This record gives sequence, C-alpha cells and structure tokens, in this order.
Amino acid sequence: ELQSIKFEFNKFRNKMAKLLTSLDVLHGKFDAGETIFPVTSPEGMEDLEKKVREDLAFKTIIDVQIERLCTGKGPQFIHELVAEDLLIQYNISGRGTRKSIMTYYIITEGQRIAKVDNATLGGRIRASHDKIIKREKYVPASKKPRMDKVFPVRQQDQLDAADEAGEQGESEGD
Repeated sequence: ELQSIKFEFNKFRNKMAKLLTSLDVLHGKFDAGETIFPVTSPEGMEDLEKKVREDLAFKTIIDVQIERLCTGKGPQFIHELVAEDLLIQYNISGRGTRKSIMTYYIITEGQRIAKVDNATLGGRIRASHDKIIKREKYVPASKKPRMDKVFPVRQQDQLDAADEAGEQGESEGD
C-alpha cells in the first residue's frame, strides 16, 4: 500500500510541476525558448530526447509546445514535430534500414494528444516517404535536356549545303 501511495504522490507531483511551469510560461516568468519544432536532424531528435529525459522543466516546456502544435491536427501532427525530409529515415516499426520513430517521447506524446493510432500514423509516414521519393525522381522541365541540344536541328540552308557537299563528293568519286 505504501508503494501505491508513493506512485500516486509522484503522479500528482509531476502534474503539479507541469501545471506550474505552464502557468509560468503563460505569464512570461519563464522563457519557453524558441520553438524547436519541427526537428530537422537526427542529432536534434537524439538531443531533444536526452534533454526531455534529464530535465523535468524542459520536458514540461516541450509538453506545452507539443500540446499547442498537435491539438486537433490528426495524423498531420507528425509534420509539426518532425521535418518531412527527416521522416524518410524513420518508420513505425524500425524494420529495414529505417529507425523506429516510436522510440521518441515527442512522437508518442504528440500521438497521444492528437489521438492517432499507430496504423494511421504509419500511413501518414509512408505517404511522406512516397512524396519525398517522387520529389527526388521528378525533374522539372527547365532542368530537362532539350532535344534540339542533344540532337541539333539544322536549318534548311544548312541541310541544303550538306546535301550539295554530299553530291559533289559522290560526283568526284565517279
């Protein structure tokens, strides 16, 4: 019974710390810092995860930012937290050459706030992968080689001159 009391006490202490930090941020007593979302590098994800695990005040600030960014977004919340170009390195399960995105606190917390299940989130991540791959394959018309530069089109007078040179060469060879 003592352990359950201790558990409840810690739970309420964490909620109280979150509430107090949220109030301090709202009243300007505590600087929330610049918005660090969306995260743009794997190192940034790792650093953020490390700071969240070590510092309760930082975790509370991150919670407030995640809640502000993810409320009502649905599966699109992932784009608020992680840059699209970084998503190509992650998937839900961590299979293949990609890492699991579900190991990060910001993702699990955002998923909880946005009320999105793993299947829906996985579909959103796969759609981002497809979009990135399509963007990498697409070559805009301005960058495509022009056919007249690859196979030069000659003007009619150039063609006539080439025909005459060819006819003269044939007549000389007779």
